[in-house]
Amino acid sequence: MALILAVVGLLAIFAPNWQSTDTGGPAPTASAEVRTGSDKRLCSIEHIRCGSVELGGGSITEYAILAAASGPGRGLVLVELGGPGVDLFTRSGIDSLGLPAAIAGYDVLLLREPWTRRDRPQDCLGRLNQFGAEVSAGRPAAVAVDEGRCKVPVWTSSSYQAAVKAITSAEGRPLVGVVGQSFGALPAVAAARTMPDAWLLLNAPIAPPGQTGRALLKQRADVLTESLDRSYADECRALGLDCRLTGSQVVSNAAARVGGRMIGGRTRPMGAGDVDLAAIAAAYDLDANQRWLWRTLTALPALDDRDWATIGRLADQLLQRFDSQKISPKLGAYVAGMCASYDHWAPDSGLPVFFRALAGQCQIAGRATDGWSAILPVTAPQRRAPTCVLVNDHDTVVAPGWAEQWGEMLPRSTVRHYRYRGHVPLVQAVAMTRTACGILDARQAGTPNKIK
Repeated sequence: MALILAVVGLLAIFAPNWQSTDTGGPAPTASAEVRTGSDKRLCSIEHIRCGSVELGGGSITEYAILAAASGPGRGLVLVELGGPGVDLFTRSGIDSLGLPAAIAGYDVLLLREPWTRRDRPQDCLGRLNQFGAEVSAGRPAAVAVDEGRCKVPVWTSSSYQAAVKAITSAEGRPLVGVVGQSFGALPAVAAARTMPDAWLLLNAPIAPPGQTGRALLKQRADVLTESLDRSYADECRALGLDCRLTGSQVVSNAAARVGGRMIGGRTRPMGAGDVDLAAIAAAYDLDANQRWLWRTLTALPALDDRDWATIGRLADQLLQRFDSQKISPKLGAYVAGMCASYDHWAPDSGLPVFFRALAGQCQIAGRATDGWSAILPVTAPQRRAPTCVLVNDHDTVVAPGWAEQWGEMLPRSTVRHYRYRGHVPLVQAVAMTRTACGILDARQAGTPNKIK
């Protein structure tokens, strides 16, 4: 069975980005700054128009509009497909955006995250590399990646709403709809609050504002553990494995057996943290990856070179570690964006090392707390258009209860459930629910997958 290494991009909550599109070329010198915003491949694609608006204080927001597939579109729809730490402008094709076919009848508005316009000093990138090395070794990283001159600008509710208002004013038309996937639920709801006549569609949303960072990570870890345990219990007998163990025990036992293995393309040996990272990454599409995962982890360390390399690649994808084992600035933007979105972060010794490391970074950063709290209460002003919340009861990344909370908070909401063992992208969720609460045309939504 083929392992899904790049789990349809843009699932970036707790996995900053699944596409290694920002690396290549010679390594910068010690005094160089890395131009994070210079790659705009998306803007060279036919039927995509890119622009920018200047906001207060001289800040600039870049955006792209994807023209409707045929003829005049049915209006302008804002789509937020994940984050933080996603740069859609580096995509080389529309298909890689993971938009459902039912969106093709609209003009689609995409906003570029503000960190992409900030050059990163080389020492800040060095901190990211050190962060990754420590997490791979199984240690929460002590180095700070988001403080001082290494801080990067991130969205908050006020800055995002100002950008949306400026863009729609410049374009001379309001939004008719807003879509939010995963972490994208926060900016999507912020935008919908300013456009009460625009319909709102959320899929597998992150927790609403007001939850503490500590509680968010605990629930995130609980979802992962429950998913791994359920998967292993379902598969162990067919694979001839020890069904007395749980999936989380299999991961922990494998991490303890890594033994510092060197693999091709890596400058450091594999560490216990790499196994944890690989399990988290594989869980993004656990339905496709589960049999490979359990066969591999129970056999470790007696693996062939290909399986060792796959574990390394999965760990690297989660850490955004690509060219010559350098970590992308996207990871720094992910840390900054998460830290600014919730408050009261505190490491929990019972969490996987990557989550403990994130909590530690947010404590160090001292970001302004609850960057999205201004979107509450969501009923003011009163929304007049319908809201649809899609919830995956077998999600491996976000707690299904978070979607239920959004459904209770948002006026005129309909909640639709589906099941798939993974963190389902928007295109797949629309297909599996068929109607998306009637907001999108079901006839264009594709064929649903089935949970196994």
